[in-house]
Amino acid sequence: MFEVVEERLINELRGSLVVPEDKSVVDWCEENIVLSSLQTSSPGPYSTRLTPYVRDVLNDFSDPDIELETLCFGSQTAKTQIMMSGLSWSLVNNPSPTLWVMPNEKLAGAFSEARLQPIFESCPELMERKHPNRYKYKKLSMEFTGAILSIIGSNSPANLASRPVGTLIQDEVDKFAEANRKEANASELAEQRTRTFASPKILKTSTPTTADGLIWVALNLGTMHRFFVPCPHCSELMVLVFNPVRSAMPKTGKEATLRWDPKAKGPDGWDFEAVERSTFFECPHCEGQVLEKHKTQLLRSGEWIATNPKPEPRHVSRHLPTFYAPWRKAAWGRLAVEFLQAKESVDGLKGFINGVLAEPDIGQFEGGDGGRTEAIVESTEPLVETIRIMTADRQIDHHWYAVREFTKDGDSRLIEWGKCQTEDDLEDIRARLEVAPDLTGVDSGFEGPQVYQACARFGWFALRGDARETFSMRDPKGRRFEVPYTVRQLDPWIGTKYQGNKKVAELRWSNPTIKDILATLRNKEKSPVKWEVPEELATDEYWRHLDGEHKARDFNFRTGKVVYKWKKRSRHWPNHLLDCEAMILAVAVKLKILKTRPVEQHD
Repeated sequence: MFEVVEERLINELRGSLVVPEDKSVVDWCEENIVLSSLQTSSPGPYSTRLTPYVRDVLNDFSDPDIELETLCFGSQTAKTQIMMSGLSWSLVNNPSPTLWVMPNEKLAGAFSEARLQPIFESCPELMERKHPNRYKYKKLSMEFTGAILSIIGSNSPANLASRPVGTLIQDEVDKFAEANRKEANASELAEQRTRTFASPKILKTSTPTTADGLIWVALNLGTMHRFFVPCPHCSELMVLVFNPVRSAMPKTGKEATLRWDPKAKGPDGWDFEAVERSTFFECPHCEGQVLEKHKTQLLRSGEWIATNPKPEPRHVSRHLPTFYAPWRKAAWGRLAVEFLQAKESVDGLKGFINGVLAEPDIGQFEGGDGGRTEAIVESTEPLVETIRIMTADRQIDHHWYAVREFTKDGDSRLIEWGKCQTEDDLEDIRARLEVAPDLTGVDSGFEGPQVYQACARFGWFALRGDARETFSMRDPKGRRFEVPYTVRQLDPWIGTKYQGNKKVAELRWSNPTIKDILATLRNKEKSPVKWEVPEELATDEYWRHLDGEHKARDFNFRTGKVVYKWKKRSRHWPNHLLDCEAMILAVAVKLKILKTRPVEQHD
């Protein structure tokens, strides 16, 4: 009898054990994961055929000698798919308590429901390990045999500091919550949870933002692997770089440069179709033209090569710009056009540098010769077909105001600036300068209720600066994108007998983003449109206000992180006209008089 029981127990134990096969992570993923039409334009079994650069990254999931993997990747390079596929393998073949951290909980929930769980559910081997109790398989917490997966937002310190984990995935770390007086930054809090495991696995990914951002710092501490490909003409290895002279990456001497026909630029600007047709990479060895049609061959023959001679132990870091992505939107000609369009946009090149080049914006594409950079003009020739915008900055007993007129192409000229006492004075100035009431705004950051009531009385709107860089919006198709403003409706008479009679619009604008745009427009050599100040208005007092803030380095001694913020030069230095000009730009951006490029949120 005891022999029968013993045999039955042995059989049960055998059935519960995962016996690893001699199979790579890539092979397992391609055999077990299926992508639906909701996740890809090429539904079916997962394949790395088009993106061979992901193979080494996936196989690193099974390498016990690698503790930290940092991926500083450009957009459309399949980095999210890498993480989902590698995690699926881990939950089956190396299960442990797992934590996936995203910038915020709302994003985490949407990602889990729309992308992660469909991947899991396409994998029968993983679903066999799913807990049968449906309450243990929810959007933000999923239990499998030997592992519990938690998905949280970086803005939840309590969740970050709870139970230990053996596998940690940090997604878009440069957007994580920063440190404060009570807590370390979110990335540090999450990594502290892996310390009780002898061989934890930490994956850190993001497109970079600044040179002091988490992902760029981590990239430089690791091996700094880069994907080298052989030239189709001379077979020498090269790495694809937009412009080696201006790149933030260390030089290797093997950088291929993106080029296009300079004759594509005529007197009326760039012929974007000609640019797209003529774009190629120039080999640094033989100067041969490497064309888009060669990309598939390049990727299949490419290899990751470490470029940091003194990396941290057990830390592999990798850099990959969008030029390597095989998709149509990442065609080299399209990316060249995107660069030229971004260069002509008031937003500048920050999005292109971060998202496509996978580099921080360190001013690598800026020029400048110092001194007064603004366009100071004789206001003799009037602008045609203009629209006027007026904004005011309220103080204790007076208002500073500015009025600027814009053409339909975004060129603008200052009409008047000054100081007045009351809201009635502002209304008189508005009427005299023929500014429409609904194009007149007052800052509501000081004495907001009084400002809202004045706006309701005169038909104006309110403005308020915000520390956020962007605000989320959705287009008619439901796709989410980021813009530097948002609008809300307020009741100026709430709590009074007049409550509900009238609403006032308040335009919240991004202080950092709009002031970055203003800084670009003030430099006549860099600005894509004319931003003019007539000679008679370009006084020392005006410039003192406009120069009242500068972008200063802000060092956090606790985290060691550096950020750059717009700050007043001193407590008593005036900046009211700077705020007025910034608010005018915020309105112009909202009205699409100034053409910005909304940042679409995608993986």
